[in-house]
Amino acid sequence: MTMTLGRKVLVVFAVSCLSVTAACDQTVTPEPAAPAVAEAAPAPAEPVVPVAVPETDPVKATERRVADLLALKAALDAYYAEMAAYPAAYDGLKGFVDRGANWIPDLSPKYISALPRDPLMSDSVDGPQYLYVSDTKDFKLVAQSGNAGYCGADVERDGVKIDPARNNASGCWAFGFWTEGFAKF
Repeated sequence: MTMTLGRKVLVVFAVSCLSVTAACDQTVTPEPAAPAVAEAAPAPAEPVVPVAVPETDPVKATERRVADLLALKAALDAYYAEMAAYPAAYDGLKGFVDRGANWIPDLSPKYISALPRDPLMSDSVDGPQYLYVSDTKDFKLVAQSGNAGYCGADVERDGVKIDPARNNASGCWAFGFWTEGFAKF
């Protein structure tokens, strides 16, 4: 009997004796089976490594900043709920450029998978970046720009506020979240 399964052919040998009284004295020797041909498994796909590309569209960049700040605020709230303190960062209002990937100490990966960078990915301390400072009791988290006029009413949503300490006659250049004790920091 021959069965076809996909592209493989399977041959089944059957030997039976139909007579109850007669002995089966025939010896049937099946042909040796052909060695199994293993199909090569497809090569695993190369991992896709995301490449960070700066967001140059100002509207999309602002939307991303607000979303990043909301995610960071949620992570800070979760940290505070568990630890009864905010992550310590006594060295001033600093971000990725000064502190590296762990710019809010001990927040990632437990409370947020990875700390985001500003969509423009500046490597300048005066350029756009997220900044954080905390004495563990109070904190300030802002998205800053080196340019006045960086923010407006479009960022004031979901609790995000324009930073009063970084808003002057030439315009606003930072927005985010903070506790009352660090409002003027």
